[in-house]
Amino acid sequence: MSTPLVNILIPTYNTEKTIAATIQSIQSQTYKNIVITLVDNCSTDNTCAIATALFDSRCSLIQNERNIGGERNFSRCIDVAQGDYAAIYHADDIYKPSIVSEQIYFLENNPDMGAVFTGTDFIDANGEVTGKHNLTYLSDKKAVLDFSTLFKLILRHHNFLICPSAMVRTNIYKNEIKKWRGDLFGSSADLDVWLRIAEHHPIGVINEPLMQYRVSKNQGSYLLDRTRTTRAPFLSVVEHYFEKKTNSGRLTKKDMAYLKMQGSTDITRRTLNLMQNDQFSEAKKLTNHFWKELNFRFFLFNKKSIRNLILIFCVTAGNNFILRRVTRYFTTYFLSERQNIFKN
Repeated sequence: MSTPLVNILIPTYNTEKTIAATIQSIQSQTYKNIVITLVDNCSTDNTCAIATALFDSRCSLIQNERNIGGERNFSRCIDVAQGDYAAIYHADDIYKPSIVSEQIYFLENNPDMGAVFTGTDFIDANGEVTGKHNLTYLSDKKAVLDFSTLFKLILRHHNFLICPSAMVRTNIYKNEIKKWRGDLFGSSADLDVWLRIAEHHPIGVINEPLMQYRVSKNQGSYLLDRTRTTRAPFLSVVEHYFEKKTNSGRLTKKDMAYLKMQGSTDITRRTLNLMQNDQFSEAKKLTNHFWKELNFRFFLFNKKSIRNLILIFCVTAGNNFILRRVTRYFTTYFLSERQNIFKN
C-alpha cells in the first residue's frame, strides 16, 4: 500500500485538561506519514504551552490573531491543510492507534470515496467509557453510502456521523467544501459538510470504535442540549437538503414522516428545557406546534415518538404541580438517551 501524507488538524480553544492525551494518541498512530497541526483560537489557558511541550518534528502550531469562533476555526483548518488527506480531529478526544491506517486503507481502496468516518466509544470527563456507538442499522462492518442512502439514514437516526472521526480527501476540502457554513447552520455545520461531500462522492463508515469521544457535562454541546429552547440547527440542515432532493424522486412519504418525527423530538427537548426552568406557560405554547405536526399513524409504531407524545400531552393537560413531577421523570429519560447521543 502507498503511504500518502495525512494532515491531522486539531482546532483548539482552552483545552488544557485534554490536549495532552489527544496529541499523544495521535503521535502513537501505527501509520507514520502524518503531520499534526494545532490551530489555536486564542486560548487563554495553558493549551499551547502544554501542546508544544509534547511536539515532535511532525507537529506545528498556528495561532489565530483573534478568536474567530468555532465554525470559522474549522474553516481555518481547511485553509492550512496539506497532504493527500486531512482529518480534523478534536482536542478533547482520544484516538486508537490504528484509526489513521484503517481510514487510509479504506480510502485508498475506494478511490471514488470522498470521506470516511468511524465508530466510537463514549467517555466522560475522567476518561471512563460510558457507552458505545452501535450502528446496528449498517449491515456491513465497512459501509459505503451514496447521498440518498445516507440522507434517509440521517432522517431516521439523526446525525450518526462522528464529526471528530472524519478523514477527507484534501482536494475535496479545499476545492469543493472550502468552509464550514456556521452562519447558516450553526452547530450543525458539520452535517452540512458531510452532505455536501456526499452529493458528489460516496462516503465510508468503518463501523468499529476506533476513537473515544468525550461527552462531558462541561462541554458546550452538552450544555446547549440541556438549555436550548430555540429550534435545532439540525432541522435547518435536513430541511435544506430535503427541499433540494424532493423533486428527484429519491425521497418518499415515509421519509417525510421521519423528518416530522425529528421535528417533534426537537419540540419535546425544548419543552423539557423550558419546564426545567419553570417556564410552564411557554412550554404549553410550544406544544401547539407539536399537535399541528402530529402524525398518529406514524407515532403508534415508534417507541421514542410515543414517549414524546406522552410528555407533550402531560404539558398540554397538566397543572404546574404535575408538570414538575413529569419534568423529573423525562429529564432522567433524556439523560439516558444522552448516554449514546446517536442512539437509534
